[in-house]
Amino acid sequence: MIGATVERALRPRPLSAAERQSIVDALRRCHEEAGLPWHANVRWTPSPSATAVAGALRARASRRPLTFRDRLRRRRPPPEPAPDDTWKRLEARLRQPWDAAPWPLCMPGVVFDENHDPLARVRDALADDLDRAGAPPDRFDGALDGRLVLIPVIAGMGPLGAPADEPMLRAFADASRAGPWWPRAHVTVVSEPPTRVSVERLGELTYRLHDADGPAMAWSDGYALHRYRGTAVPADLIGSGWHGSAVHRHPNSEVRRAGIERIGWARYIAEAGWRLVGTAPDPGNEPHSLYLYEDPSAREAVRVLVMTNGSPDRSGEPRRYAEAVPARFTCPVEAAAWQYGCPPRVYRKLRRRT
Repeated sequence: MIGATVERALRPRPLSAAERQSIVDALRRCHEEAGLPWHANVRWTPSPSATAVAGALRARASRRPLTFRDRLRRRRPPPEPAPDDTWKRLEARLRQPWDAAPWPLCMPGVVFDENHDPLARVRDALADDLDRAGAPPDRFDGALDGRLVLIPVIAGMGPLGAPADEPMLRAFADASRAGPWWPRAHVTVVSEPPTRVSVERLGELTYRLHDADGPAMAWSDGYALHRYRGTAVPADLIGSGWHGSAVHRHPNSEVRRAGIERIGWARYIAEAGWRLVGTAPDPGNEPHSLYLYEDPSAREAVRVLVMTNGSPDRSGEPRRYAEAVPARFTCPVEAAAWQYGCPPRVYRKLRRRT
């Protein structure tokens, strides 16, 4: 059952009229379970982008006829908007069934791997979009990525002690079958599901967003999220990849790592202008070698040791990676021993490094 749910989530399609009505009904049930009045005002947006969501909220306000009081208010500076705690109250009710169980275990990563919280990742991406649009983030708190969160909710129901028929959890899962949604006191904005979801499978029911040639998630209005092995990257890194020097200059270490993996270590080293300090066979990982490089830009007082993972990648291919080591090292084996946490004489006798 869970496997079928995962497969359906990875093959997004437009919602039918019946599915839309079912989602609206589930939103009403969420409000009722949390003791909130139901406004019956649901607006759909083509994507979870800041522009689409803000437009939906503005559209609601613009259609209300102006009153005499509204006209008077226009003569004065607008007051600060009153805080809206709708999402906080919904979230508090949603978490009640899990109070006795560890939350990370109850919400295992399914679309992403176990080291990535899907809700946090999508919220971060949307927050970046809001920042670029100049929108105040506090007005968009509580964005629930339904397609990604639905699966962990269902997968976590039952086995760890929470009742599978708990009304709020079921209502939340049913309401989250489209895309992110933003509950407010007088309106709820719901995003349409994406038109594309591209993932890399890591194990049974375990995935992470990944696409080396295009957006990992895309919506009908052109809004997209780009991910390389789960890491958020700029759109222009996907495809042919950046020049190695551009990867080297990027301030974010995770983006640099993704960029290096995208174009390959050989191309990156050549284009970034690294100078080879020394190379040696890796005694703990035959038949691979160790490579010690110096950063020509001297951005930090370190050198970089390039190694091959002791275990092959999931594809079966060897995977190269790098670690920063103190600039004092001139011998790759001594640098590897330091990185591994043992004396060089011990490292030279290792039979296999994992």
